[in-house]
Amino acid sequence: CLSEGPEDFDDQKKKDDLYKQKIEALVALERSKNQLESISIDDDDLSQDFNILNDPSANLSNQPNLFRTSNVQSTLLPTQVAAHGSSNLNLLTSNNHLFPSVVRASDLLTFDGNVMNWQPFRISFEEEVMLNPNLMESKKRNLLLKIMSGEAQNRAMDLVRQGKTLQALWSALNSYYGDPKKVDEYLIKQIRAIPFVNSVYDTAKLEKMLQEVRRISS
Repeated sequence: CLSEGPEDFDDQKKKDDLYKQKIEALVALERSKNQLESISIDDDDLSQDFNILNDPSANLSNQPNLFRTSNVQSTLLPTQVAAHGSSNLNLLTSNNHLFPSVVRASDLLTFDGNVMNWQPFRISFEEEVMLNPNLMESKKRNLLLKIMSGEAQNRAMDLVRQGKTLQALWSALNSYYGDPKKVDEYLIKQIRAIPFVNSVYDTAKLEKMLQEVRRISS
C-alpha cells in the first residue's frame, strides 16, 4: 500500500489539474458571452446599412447614419473622415492662432547691455518674437534692434552689417551676454564700486553702500 501511495497521489493531482483547467475554460467562456451580450446592435439599422451598401443605385451622401454604431455616430464616409482628421490634426499642430500678428516694440522689454538683465530679456523676446510664426524674419530683426540701446545695440548693428542672419545674430548675442563669466565680471566691478565709508557718521555713503549691497545680493 505504501508503494502505491505516490502513484495514486500523482493520478489524483493530474485529475485535479484537469478539472481546474476545465473550470477556468468555462469561466473564460462565460466572460466572453457577457461581453458579447453587452454590445447592443440594432439589427434593423444594420440590415438597412448593408442593403444600402449592396445597392449600386443608392446615394451614399444622403445616408447620414450609414456608419453608425451603438456608441459612435458619423455623418462622413471613411475617406471624408480621414481627410477631415488630417485637416484637424494640422489645425491642432499649428500654433499660428496662438501668436499675435502685430507686435510693437513699445510692448517689449528693452536691453541696454547690462548682463544681469539678459536672461529675462532673452526669455521674453524668444516667447513674444522669435517663436512667433506670424512675423517675418526682417520684422523680428527690426524689433530686436529697436528695443536695444547703448553698447548692446552697437554690437547687434555690427553683426547685421556683417550680413548675419537673424538666427546667427541672436545666437551671437546670447553667447556673449549669456556667458557666466560676464556676470562674474559685472558683479566684481559693482563690488569695487561700492563707496568706502571712513566714518559711521557718513550716513550718505552708508546708505549708498547698503543699496549697492542689496542690489548685488538680489
